[in-house]
Amino acid sequence: MKKYITAFVLSLFVCLSTNAQTAKELFRAMPDSILPLLSANNRADCTDFMDSKMKAEVVNAFKEKTVMNDMTADYISLNLSESSTWQMKILPLKDGTKIICIINTAFGPVADSRINFYTTTWEPRNTVDFIILPTADDFFKKPASSDKNDSTYNAYIKARQSCDIDLIKLDFNKSDFTLTATYTTPEFVGKANTKDITPYIISSISYNWSNDRFEKK
Repeated sequence: MKKYITAFVLSLFVCLSTNAQTAKELFRAMPDSILPLLSANNRADCTDFMDSKMKAEVVNAFKEKTVMNDMTADYISLNLSESSTWQMKILPLKDGTKIICIINTAFGPVADSRINFYTTTWEPRNTVDFIILPTADDFFKKPASSDKNDSTYNAYIKARQSCDIDLIKLDFNKSDFTLTATYTTPEFVGKANTKDITPYIISSISYNWSNDRFEKK
């Protein structure tokens, strides 16, 4: 009996220790393969600089500057390079454990993001288990009429067709468990077309973390 009690206590200790991990601890323990631009020493330096209230700037593997902008108990934000950013958020699960969510955003020339999920031991999880990402259609407001002779409908079709690539920027709110998806394709198609597109689009969609998933508000 004593052996079983000891095993249970050790298991509980490990579980509690895992759940207590902060963004800082997880960031420092992150495998190099998750963020190849930063070495373990780079990551440790960034968090040490932040703790010391210093500018958290390091030279990454491409010999460019990486700057840590924010670090809270459950959130980290980096300017990874002049053309990319990186965000990490620790999200609670109903079973008392946590999941790590990472957003990589590249600016080429406008912002476009990808999102990934990991366990607290940095094992990848399926993105679709935690969010259904929006497509361009989610950002367009269809007119009431679908009559091909209707000028408004024709303008909508023209606007939709001009956005033939899906570019979406994702951002965490560092203070809560919400996420914003911003449609950046209109920036890509150019200012000349933007005025024709704007009446038919929703610029952003908000998501709330609920029941172990990001759900549209």
